[in-house]
Amino acid sequence: MESSPQLKLVPGPGGPGTRQAIRVLLGVVVLVLIVFPAMMRLAADLFWFREIGFQRVFTTELVTKFLLFAIVATVSYALLAVNLRVARRGGSPANVFSGPLPESLTDLIERLPRLTTPAAIVFAILAGISASAAWMTVLQFLNGAPFGMTDPVFNRDIGFYTFVMPGLAMLLGLLSTLTVLAVLLSGFVYLVRGEIRPPSPASPKLMLSPRAGAHLGVLVIVFLLLAAARIWVVRNSEGVFAIYARCTHLGCTPDWKEGEHKFKCPCHGSGFDSEGINFEGPAPRPMDRARIELAPSGQIVVDTADLYKRDPFIGIDEFGDDGAILRGV
Repeated sequence: MESSPQLKLVPGPGGPGTRQAIRVLLGVVVLVLIVFPAMMRLAADLFWFREIGFQRVFTTELVTKFLLFAIVATVSYALLAVNLRVARRGGSPANVFSGPLPESLTDLIERLPRLTTPAAIVFAILAGISASAAWMTVLQFLNGAPFGMTDPVFNRDIGFYTFVMPGLAMLLGLLSTLTVLAVLLSGFVYLVRGEIRPPSPASPKLMLSPRAGAHLGVLVIVFLLLAAARIWVVRNSEGVFAIYARCTHLGCTPDWKEGEHKFKCPCHGSGFDSEGINFEGPAPRPMDRARIELAPSGQIVVDTADLYKRDPFIGIDEFGDDGAILRGV
């Protein structure tokens, strides 16, 4: 009986010169399409602010954007890198596939987890760019002042909702996104290493090694704690309900804009009114509401694991169900 031929990775015809030419070409493309246009916009803004005598405003914006990018990108990469280091720690990876594999394919599988490091760098850069766009929100958070007026429900100064809450919402959205990315990247590493085995005819259950289960379990707990902080308790003429502040477009965390009296998603501009109903942007439906109950002690209890939806396109409206609203409170 003949043995199956071994697969081998054969290097292509391109040598060091070809690779160097590709790097130069990519560098030229980045300069022409990204760097040069950005520098031209920067110079135009500088001349305009200088002409009207507000160069200090331009400098403040530029420095704030740079610091936000540097801090958020560094912290994001650090958090992702720590989780990837934990996931890659341990002995030799097990074979996630059944049966013997060619040596070249085995080497490729062993190298796959290393690809998560460049992915973490890309995600960190994107997080930094996204944070730098919210420079005004950060400055308002750092320099906000009280209004001297309090809201009648929670007895907080109006300045808290105008200056502090948007900054906290932005931080919450960033941490939630990083937690999801850490779960995905770490899960990929565990899957490739054979510490996560999908259901199969031989084993119908999802199998996780104790190390993978503990690591991913901690990340899921962190995500749930962050999800609990997305809750907004609202009172209207019908009763009290809890909005789960997650945009129904792509899942970002909308910020409450007190001056505009609406929730505004920082990702693609979806707008929701004070009751979480969508009225602008790409969001297809209102934000979900979490289960809300009145405990015997008189405290309001919110359960984010049980959500109620309203989707007029498919005829679902659960906002009037028991648990979606506390009436007569």
